[in-house]
Amino acid sequence: MSTERSGSAHRAIWSIPDGATGNSARASEFNGYRIVRRTVTIAADRAEIVSYFDDASKLNRILVDVGRVEDLSSGTRTWTLKSGGNCVQLETISVKSQPYIARVWQTIDGAKHDAQIEINFRDAPADRGQEVQLRMAYKQIWGGAGDLVAKLQGIDANSAVRVALKHLKMLLETGEIATSENRRVS
Repeated sequence: MSTERSGSAHRAIWSIPDGATGNSARASEFNGYRIVRRTVTIAADRAEIVSYFDDASKLNRILVDVGRVEDLSSGTRTWTLKSGGNCVQLETISVKSQPYIARVWQTIDGAKHDAQIEINFRDAPADRGQEVQLRMAYKQIWGGAGDLVAKLQGIDANSAVRVALKHLKMLLETGEIATSENRRVS
């Protein structure tokens, strides 16, 4: 059973009328959006993995270096993404939730940044656990010039997604997130 938010029009970023999807393209752009895609295989139960994306306090444990999430009311969530000392805030609304299959959030209408975050869960081949695919599509303010400004400010969506999924994998498989902090130098 899937639930979709009816209060806001769901912008179909990932598909176009001829049936092609943004996921099939290898390019980092689709329909005017910048695309970030990462998939990780995690040796854990799917319900445990999904719980990290449904609970902001758990999600904040894996976003420790790249941002913070705050659940507001009625499926609204604020994502504060940080990189290089800079922050970008995205106020999103849940537009799709399929139990144990997918979650989709998109920025609210009229937001400064236009973005969509989608997470899909599926069984990994050969009983190796679960595959977690995170896709993020966003439009840079000022187009190509906005990309240059973001890079100069140290904001890199690819790195943020990679680090978050890496932290999730470490936490679920080993029980901790390995860091270089508080290590003795001999």
